[in-house]
Amino acid sequence: MKAGVLTRNAGFTPLPGRARLGGMRRRLIIWRLRMHRTFSISANGRTARGARRMLSFLALVLLALARGTLRLSLMLLAFLSDRTAIFHDPLTDLYNSGKAAVRRARAALPDTIRSFTQSRSRLVPCALLACATIMIFSASYFGVALEVTLDGQSLGFIEQKSQMEQIVSDVERRAAEYIGKPYHLNLDLKYSLSYMQHDNMLDADAVRELLFSKISEVSTQYVLKVNGEIIGAQSSKTALELLRQRILKARSADAPKGAKVEFLQEVTIEEQPVANAQIRSIDEMESILNANSKEVITYTVKSGDTVSAIAQRYSLSMTEVQKLNPNLNLHRIGIGDQVRVSAAVPMLSTKMTMKATYTEKIPFETVVKKTDKLYTNQSRIVKAGVDGKATVVANVVYVDGEEQSRTVLSYEVVSEPVDEVKEQGNKALPKKAPKGTFILPFRGMISSRYGYRSRGFHTGLDLAGPTGSSIVAADGGKVTLARWNGSYGYCVIIDHGNGFQTLYAHCSRLLVKQGQKVGQGEVIARVGSTGNSTGPHLHFEVRINGKTVNPSSYIGRSY
Repeated sequence: MKAGVLTRNAGFTPLPGRARLGGMRRRLIIWRLRMHRTFSISANGRTARGARRMLSFLALVLLALARGTLRLSLMLLAFLSDRTAIFHDPLTDLYNSGKAAVRRARAALPDTIRSFTQSRSRLVPCALLACATIMIFSASYFGVALEVTLDGQSLGFIEQKSQMEQIVSDVERRAAEYIGKPYHLNLDLKYSLSYMQHDNMLDADAVRELLFSKISEVSTQYVLKVNGEIIGAQSSKTALELLRQRILKARSADAPKGAKVEFLQEVTIEEQPVANAQIRSIDEMESILNANSKEVITYTVKSGDTVSAIAQRYSLSMTEVQKLNPNLNLHRIGIGDQVRVSAAVPMLSTKMTMKATYTEKIPFETVVKKTDKLYTNQSRIVKAGVDGKATVVANVVYVDGEEQSRTVLSYEVVSEPVDEVKEQGNKALPKKAPKGTFILPFRGMISSRYGYRSRGFHTGLDLAGPTGSSIVAADGGKVTLARWNGSYGYCVIIDHGNGFQTLYAHCSRLLVKQGQKVGQGEVIARVGSTGNSTGPHLHFEVRINGKTVNPSSYIGRSY
C-alpha cells in the first residue's frame, strides 16, 4: 500500500521519505503498547502467568523468525543506503529504529524467556538453513514429468513425448533391417503427467530391447555366415558346427598327408537376432554351401566378333580368355560358338597349403660370338648348353585344386648349368635375302580384316585400290607359286624360311616366276580382281607352318 495525500481533484501525492518512516515508527509504538497491556493484565494470577508464559514463548518464536527476516532486509537496506544518497538518511533511521524495537521487545519478555533467546540465538538461523536444504533437495530429487506405460506397466519417466517416439522409431528401423521390409510396431503406449523421482527416468536402451523382444517376426538364433553373408539360422549351435566340420572333412579327403585344409572364406557361427524367414534346415544349408554363388557366364559369337573384341567387352585379357576356354582356338571362332567369359564362383572354396620338395632345372645362358662366316640372319650352335638342377622346398597353396602361390623355403643347387655357345653371322645379307620383318605389300584401304565375317572366316587382310597398282614382297625369299590358284585368282606365294610364307591373291598380272628369289620391297604383281573377288584389291596372308595368322600382328615386327 502506498502512503500519500488525496487532493480535491482526486490526485495522489506521495508522502516524502521522512513522513513514511515516521508513520512506521508510530505503528510500532502502538503495537508495543498493546502487547504490554496484554501481558500486564492480572499479572499476579496463576492462570494469567501460565497464559503469559505460553504467549511469550509463541511471541518468541515469531519474533525470532521476524528477526532473521529483518536482519536480511536491514542488511539490504544498509547496502542500498551506502550507494544511494537520497535514501541514506531515511534508511539509516529505519535501520536504527528496527534494531531498537527488537531490543525493546526482547527486554519486555520474562527473564526465563529472555535468557532462552540469548542462549539459543542461533537456533532459528539453523532451522532456516535446514528448511532451505530440504527445499533444495526436494527440488533436485523430485519433479514433474511424463510417465510412459505399456500395457499397464510403467516404463519410466521422460521429459518430452518425442523421446519415446524416437525410441519406437529406432526399434522399427532395426526390425526392418532384419526382416528386409518396413515394419510398424503396434503398441498400446500411454502418457500421463506425474510427480516423479529422478531415479525413475526411463532407460532408453532397456526399453529398446523390451520393444524389440515383442517383435514376433524376429527371434534370437545361431546364425551361419560366409564372409558376413547369412546362409541360415538354427537354434542348435552344435548342429551348425557339425555341418561346417562335415563339409571341410569331405573336401580334404584327397589332400596329401600333412597338408593344411581350410575354407578360403570366413565361416562363422554367431548368436544374434534374425528374421524367422532365415531359419533353415541343415540339409538346406548344406546344399547352399556346396552350390555356386555365381554361375558360368558364356557369350554367343555373332557376325563380326573377334576374340580380342569379346575380351575387351568383358574386361579380360587374351590369357584369361584362353584360361577360361582351354579348348578354344583363339584364331578360329565361328558364329554361334560359346565363349566362356566368367567362371563359376563357389559359395565355399577350399584352400590347401602343403610343403612340397621337388627338383627344378636351372636354365643355361647363351654366349653369343660374332663370325664373318655367316650372314646376319644366320646362326649356329657351337657348344650345346646344359641345364643345371636344384632341390627346392616350398609351401604351395591351392584353391579348389588350382595352384595359387608358391613360397620357396629352401633352394639347394645340385649341379651348375653349362653355358651354350652360339655363333651369330656378321656378314651382310644378299640383296634378296629375308630381313626378318614384314612390310605392308600395298598401301591401300583396308576393306576386310582377318577373322570371322558374314560369309565365313576370312584368312587374310584385304587392301582395296586401283587396278594395276604395284604389289611388293613383304620380305625377301623364294617364290614357290606364281600362277592361277582357284578362288585366289592369279596368286604369288613367297617362302621366307623358318616356316614363314606370304600369299598375294586376286592379282591382275604376275611379274615373278616360280623359283625366283625376290628382295623385300621388290614389285612382284599388280592389283586386280581375279578369282573370287567383288572388286580390285589385294588379299594378303601370312602363314606359319601352313596355318594362317593375323597379318596385322606381324607387319612392322620381327618374326
